[in-house]
Parts: sequence; C-alpha cells; structure tokens
Amino acid sequence: MPEREIAGARQELRRSVEELARHLERFAAGLVPGSAPSFSGFDELWTADPWTPDGRYQVLTGRLPHPAKASGSVAELRERAAAVLAAAGWTTGTGEGEPESVRKRYEAIVSGTRDGFEVQFRLSARAVELYGRTPVTRLYAWESPEPVVTAETVGPGYELCPECDGLGWCPTCEGRIVFLRSGSYTGYRSGCPDCHGDNVCLVCRGAGRRSC
Repeated sequence: MPEREIAGARQELRRSVEELARHLERFAAGLVPGSAPSFSGFDELWTADPWTPDGRYQVLTGRLPHPAKASGSVAELRERAAAVLAAAGWTTGTGEGEPESVRKRYEAIVSGTRDGFEVQFRLSARAVELYGRTPVTRLYAWESPEPVVTAETVGPGYELCPECDGLGWCPTCEGRIVFLRSGSYTGYRSGCPDCHGDNVCLVCRGAGRRSC
C-alpha cells in the first residue's frame, strides 16, 4: 500500500514512553514517598481515528503494593494523588469515563492529562495501580494511490467505473487498512465500513472500468 515511514517517528514514540515512565515514577513518589512503581510492561496500540491506521500510542502499567497501610486511607491517597497532579500542572479527573467493569474494581480513580499524556491512579486498600498513555505518534505517511485506469487509458468498449472513477480501490478507504479503538486502553482491528476490508471498489472489483 502507498505508505512511507516517517523519519524519526519510532524514536519519537520511544521517547514518549520514556517520558511517560518518568512522569509515573515522579507521581508515585509524591503519592507514597520513598516508593518506586513496579512496571509490568508496555502495550502498543492503534489510534481511534479509523482513517489513520498508522497512528500509534503506548500504555504503561505499574503497581505500588500496600500503600494504604503505609500512607493513610484510600480517601487520603485520593486527595494526595489529585494534589500531586495539580501541582505538576496536570488537569485532574475522577475516571468517570471509564467502563463500569473498571470502576467497580477500585475504591477511587484519579486521572490526569497534559500535552497528550494520560495517567491514572487506581486506588484500593490493597494497592495503587498506575496507568499511563502516551500521545499518538504517526509512524507512516499515507499517499493516495494513482488510479488504475484514466480517461486516456480506459480503452475502446469501456468506460470509467461510475463508483470509483477509475481508481480501482475502494473510494472510501483508498485501500487503507483501518484500525479502530474500543474502550479504555484497548484496541481492535476492523475493516472499512463500505468495503469491509476488501479495499477494492465493490463495483469494478479493482479494474477501474466497466464495459459500455
């Protein structure tokens, strides 16, 4: 497909992940002084925008064990988490947009956003779980494909396809593979809503023309 990798994009995504880890480590230390989160790894996911399948972001998860016993009640941790984020200039929230299946697992959720980064403290009496998400980074530039047939090359006895006007590809997605996001920090792959992943024009099946 007509895509080209953007120079330096993968390095930029890696820098975003490293910056996210620093944010979470600093916020965790402010919430429970002297603590260090144990990170369980990175998950690379695709952007929610269905027409930019080349957009990527990454999620980092971590954990602070037994914070309530060492540092006060969950209510106190919630207030402290909000104060730590606000002091760093982050916009704070309560995780109300999260699915009920996530919210009911915790006594409180404190979220923060800034410059495309997202972080969360998910609080219970047993532990603080940390979530972070990097901004979306475009890895590839999309170049629209050339039509397979033009008015000059359609040939005698044929006319341009009335659906794609000679393009041959699906005129909605232009041959793109579409990636959609569902829910919080999760992703799935789906095809174009018009061609359903075939990527070619449904009328001419990629020929770009039909008999007169």
